[in-house]
Amino acid sequence: MQKLLLEKIGEFKQPIKHRYFLMGDRHSYNQKEMSSFEFIQLPTLVGGDEYADALGLSSRQRQMAFILDAEKGVTQMLNFYFDC
Repeated sequence: MQKLLLEKIGEFKQPIKHRYFLMGDRHSYNQKEMSSFEFIQLPTLVGGDEYADALGLSSRQRQMAFILDAEKGVTQMLNFYFDC
């Protein structure tokens, strides 16, 4: 998958300073630094995730927003929690 991403990124004409791969609707938030991009896994908005709760994955419902800077990349992450 990393090879495919690099090929697609290579098609852009502008210089790329930051590379992110975002994946949503998972059991918990996770962020990993890979060799050529940063992987961000976002939690689900669906409540009652017993699987994640049993594993202690901190699955509290939330919507997330990222503040991006052209030079610095992700500078801030905001969480908006739901109480359903």
